[in-house]
Amino acid sequence: MLAKQQALLDRLPALAAAGFGFVLYAAFSFPAPDWLDAPEFITAATRLGVFHPPGSVLAVLIGHLFTLWPSDCVGRRLLLFSALFAALSLYLLTRIMQDCWSRIFPNHKSSGQAFSLSLAGWFAFCPALIDQAVRPEVYTLGLFLFLAALREALLLAMGVKREDLRPRLWRLCVYTGMGLAVHPLMALSIVGGGLALLAFSSLRRQLLTPANFAHGWLALGLGALPLVLIPLMTREALDLRWEDTTTLLGWLRCVFGASFSASFQSAGTETFPAGPKALLAVYLGAGGLVTLLGGFGLYALIRSEQKVAGLLFCTGLASVASLASQRAVRLDNPDVGGYALPAIACLFLLAALGLAAAAQMLRHRCSWAPRILPLLIALALALQLFTHTQPYDRSGCSQGRALAKKTLAQLPPHTVVLAADFNLVFMFDYLTRVERQRPDVKIVYLRDLDNPALRKALATQHPQLEAALPKDARLTESSLRALSAQHPVAVDWGPHLLGTWSSPSKPAGLLHLLPPFDSLEAFSLATVASPPSCPPGGGVDARSAAVLAWHAYWQSLAASQQGLASQAAQYLQVAHCASPLDEEILHAWARLGLGSPGPCPGESGTSLDPQKQTRGSCAQPNKMRALALLLSLLLWATALLSRIYADSWIKKMGLSLLGFALMLLCLL
Repeated sequence: MLAKQQALLDRLPALAAAGFGFVLYAAFSFPAPDWLDAPEFITAATRLGVFHPPGSVLAVLIGHLFTLWPSDCVGRRLLLFSALFAALSLYLLTRIMQDCWSRIFPNHKSSGQAFSLSLAGWFAFCPALIDQAVRPEVYTLGLFLFLAALREALLLAMGVKREDLRPRLWRLCVYTGMGLAVHPLMALSIVGGGLALLAFSSLRRQLLTPANFAHGWLALGLGALPLVLIPLMTREALDLRWEDTTTLLGWLRCVFGASFSASFQSAGTETFPAGPKALLAVYLGAGGLVTLLGGFGLYALIRSEQKVAGLLFCTGLASVASLASQRAVRLDNPDVGGYALPAIACLFLLAALGLAAAAQMLRHRCSWAPRILPLLIALALALQLFTHTQPYDRSGCSQGRALAKKTLAQLPPHTVVLAADFNLVFMFDYLTRVERQRPDVKIVYLRDLDNPALRKALATQHPQLEAALPKDARLTESSLRALSAQHPVAVDWGPHLLGTWSSPSKPAGLLHLLPPFDSLEAFSLATVASPPSCPPGGGVDARSAAVLAWHAYWQSLAASQQGLASQAAQYLQVAHCASPLDEEILHAWARLGLGSPGPCPGESGTSLDPQKQTRGSCAQPNKMRALALLLSLLLWATALLSRIYADSWIKKMGLSLLGFALMLLCLL
């Protein structure tokens, strides 16, 4: 009983850090899904559907459990998904620091608890972590599984009893496999740490015995089992994205994000090398002080704890290398900070453990050194908060959703939307499938049109639509005319359309509606000339402003191509007011001969027909299926990670496969 009470007391600092983090992130969480991947993740989790490469199937399965949470709309139930796993990541980081402190200073336990708690508070305000914790995304779950694997690896590096080695190796591989089912770029970072452990002959002899080697690969495979479910999660034809996952090659390309990486690379316009940009992303996400102390910490740890130093350094380096493997790191993409979280966590640990190692070297001259370390970390946290003077920008807020709703409201019934901008595709999918705003509208992602699985499914479910759709993303006037003869067609006008459509079109929000228009009233840009403020406590909706500026800019070029100079000036004015410092938009004024931009009003916009502003009925989840999925996930994870069957891998494998079979039944 005393041992259990002591174990609970040891966990109190970690529990306090997790509770503080959850309250912090929940208070600043987005009031609605923002642009980028959040709407698609909510849609996939709500419907148990697909997510773009790498699939993130485990995040989708766990996210579906959040649909059991009571809320006015199922889509809003996942807004705290990232906050929860960010808080659990703080718990693990605190526990890692406590483990390392007890090795460096075994006689200063109270100071170690204060020091670990201070480090968790420092990491809680890390810019990259906050950016991911306040919006529905998969990266905090990936960070949680990465830190769980890293803790097991660190305990192996610090030395364990012979009877504890195989259970820790098992859990290390299980967490890594689970991480692969969320985001391989993050999970594979631990491979660098594994290679660092194998560099030491004492560990290599223990870890590479045939029995341990076989157990490790078995645990990795059982943890990554959810990846097999990706081909079964397609609910409708238009769910098929990026790859044909029914084939082995397509499944592998999806799991490792090959097509997404190629798309990411083609989107990059800068020639700056990917490696330095990946390092810059880590620096921006962690902060200058952490980076400086991390370098010092590496030096101090090498002198005292070589295995720990090598593990953290190689793991962080592998994380940077996996990020650089994208070959085109866009620093304006918030997801890059998510990719870099494992490297940032290693950098924080290097900074903190380096200070502890330095204090340990000075313990004979300065006995008070261990006691002053928590104060130093607290001062570092205060300095970080003091230098970060700008208010946090909740760049999703609710304006992006409002812009998309206005656009959908202006479309005629049964419109087919052909969009090349994934921002629009993901947000429109969320509104039509989850919030049921315009379920009659079909959203087609232009990059999917050459997917054989999509074309085959469309030919079965919507043969007329499939026959009229272009064969790939290179739209032509003839293909658009054939499609618009059957359905109203709306496109997001951009470089994929410019120069191919000579007939007049009318702007419908962020899209252009192609003829025939029937008896529709004249359209105007259903947006604002200057982004309004978010609800109280939020900042300016920067991402919506960028999306708005981009589409208004292309609409201005399309209007100019059609000889509509006044409309071109109107759209370019909206683009300028949404993004006043964009040089490309400023150059467009001179290039098109439209004069100079006018003053930007504080807030303006077009009103919509009240009859078109329907609220829609949110999709209702199947609670029985969600409960069955909860039980199957618990059985699968508990069988793999429980200590009850520590010596019986056959029972572990049998129960985990049973849990996986129940997951399979939930999807069928």
